[in-house]
Amino acid sequence: MQKNISVFAFLLALGALLLFPTASFALEGTHADDVKVKFYARQGDKWFKACTKRADEKGVLKLKNVLPGWYEVKLDDDDDAVVGQKFAAKFRMVDREGRRLKEDTKVDLYYKNASGDKTFVAELETDEDGWLELSGAYAVSTNVKYYFDIDEDDGAHLKSKDGRARVKVKAKIKGSDWFQARYERTDESNILEIKNVLPGKYKFSYKKDDRTADQPFNLKIRMSDEDGAEIKKATKVKLYVYQSKLKILVGELKTDKDGWLLLPNTMTKMKYKLSI
Repeated sequence: MQKNISVFAFLLALGALLLFPTASFALEGTHADDVKVKFYARQGDKWFKACTKRADEKGVLKLKNVLPGWYEVKLDDDDDAVVGQKFAAKFRMVDREGRRLKEDTKVDLYYKNASGDKTFVAELETDEDGWLELSGAYAVSTNVKYYFDIDEDDGAHLKSKDGRARVKVKAKIKGSDWFQARYERTDESNILEIKNVLPGKYKFSYKKDDRTADQPFNLKIRMSDEDGAEIKKATKVKLYVYQSKLKILVGELKTDKDGWLLLPNTMTKMKYKLSI
């Protein structure tokens, strides 16, 4: 579960792309405005569909909370492919634990072509808030995957604060193995807020010494559908827990019109499943 579980991180193409860091010019694509794409992520050694996004009026794809790892991007509709099409991208990177970056951080970009060769593309750098900008992404072939690697000596920190517990979130999305998705802190009201939560299995743990495992927290989540698209209406969600490997239905809940759902008394060392 990520604030974009997620996910969710990513470059764009009808297939293979040529990528260049942005210079001082405005960030924008060509023939890419309002084009919808699907992002696939490989976390925990398995692939899953992370989200569906639409480029803005300038052909820019904007994604938050991008974990290091392998990604592949496909047009949602092949009819949107245009000769000379180019996308720009703006990603807010997180580290391998899902912590937000708090300083300029180096990011190595690689790609793997259809032959399976992993090739270094460039060493890039985020701004102090973890945002990475890319432009000049062209569709030139098919079946290309991209890898983002964070310099772990740079970047993220999550320090303890009185009354605010640090919570590690692991996720297992359809098609994936378990992976470290987010690392966030509860607020002063004991609420852990996470956006863009895909249907799937989740489990939580406190940072050592923050709290004991039997102390619950309140979980406020914004659900996405199975394609990673934002929910635009009140939606039924089934909540399950696992006890001794037995899946038990807790109840059928309903989000608000924007997909928000509050789950009180969420426990660590408990495995949950959310199904839309």
